[in-house]
Amino acid sequence: MNPENRALDGGEFSEEEPELVPAIDDVVPLAPPSAKIPITIVTGYLGSGKTTLLNYILTAEHGKKVAVILNEFGESSGIEKKALSTANSEGVQFEEWLELKNGCLCCSVKDSGVKAIENLLTKKDSAQFDYILLETTGLADPGPIISMFWMDDALESLIGLDGIVTLVDAKFGLKILTGGSEGKLNESVKQIAVADRILINKVDLASAEEVAQLEKLVYSINSTAKVLLTERSKVDLSHIFDLEAYKSPRLSLAQATQDPSHLDNIVSTITLPLPEDVCIRLLEKWLQALLWEHIIPFEDVTEAPEVSVIRLKGIIQTKTGLKMIQGVQELYEITDLPPLSQEDQEASRLVLIGSCLPKERLQQSLDKYLKS
Repeated sequence: MNPENRALDGGEFSEEEPELVPAIDDVVPLAPPSAKIPITIVTGYLGSGKTTLLNYILTAEHGKKVAVILNEFGESSGIEKKALSTANSEGVQFEEWLELKNGCLCCSVKDSGVKAIENLLTKKDSAQFDYILLETTGLADPGPIISMFWMDDALESLIGLDGIVTLVDAKFGLKILTGGSEGKLNESVKQIAVADRILINKVDLASAEEVAQLEKLVYSINSTAKVLLTERSKVDLSHIFDLEAYKSPRLSLAQATQDPSHLDNIVSTITLPLPEDVCIRLLEKWLQALLWEHIIPFEDVTEAPEVSVIRLKGIIQTKTGLKMIQGVQELYEITDLPPLSQEDQEASRLVLIGSCLPKERLQQSLDKYLKS
């Protein structure tokens, strides 16, 4: 990526700890596999069920070779107790990879997982992995973690970001999502905003009314993500893997379910139609003001609230062809798309997920900028 553009069906669920076998220690020089290994990032607030989901994947007989990277700052589980990150006498962290009987691997790390992934890819037959799953801590802002896989040149040729899966606690989700400090987005809201799949988990512990209210709130935050209701994190794994969220040009017909102009720090989704022939240079300048300076071009910045874009998607029709834009926080990327079939045709538009996003004013600003 140009540095100037800152711009996962399985068998029966088991609560037993995965049975371990000796780890494979053969190491070979790091070399790019013939195809990128897809990586799925699993996020969710503390207690939402991330580790239960990963335990399910690690114990299921799904016939897939999956590498799971756990962050020990998340909620503890039998897996994490078996695969602890330890330190030597000098306090240097190292990872222990444990191979499971079903062909999966797991480890626990204290960092963002880059070093663990690099270590994994030096292992013998690492190119045969079907997927990598990376669990983030419950308190993590997923934006910088996602960006890491775009900006790390060494990893970029070896793995490809497949999508973001976020878990939400059905019983306490409403309280968690609305409990942020005034003027500041809490991390659980950001986790939902960047998600491509959202699992409202532990629905058996909440009332139907609580689940319905939470589902409505989740959709109002991110109406582009598919939302699933689960118990004990048990889900058809086809909803977790092969999302290709950062490759597919298909976008949800996202519309905000609330009027963004009346929202304070609540995140919502808006869609801005684009003209048939877009000048990429002007569009990028407009986006950079929005993403980097947090302002709406042509507006008085002394009176307007600071806009915040957490997730950006788009299909752009230009004179030279079709393009796709993907962005997380300040990082975005515009890539060329091949001609789409009639079935896959998408209207040219931007989808913004964030806070303080007045749709009408943004549309007026965008239209005026593209004509300048």
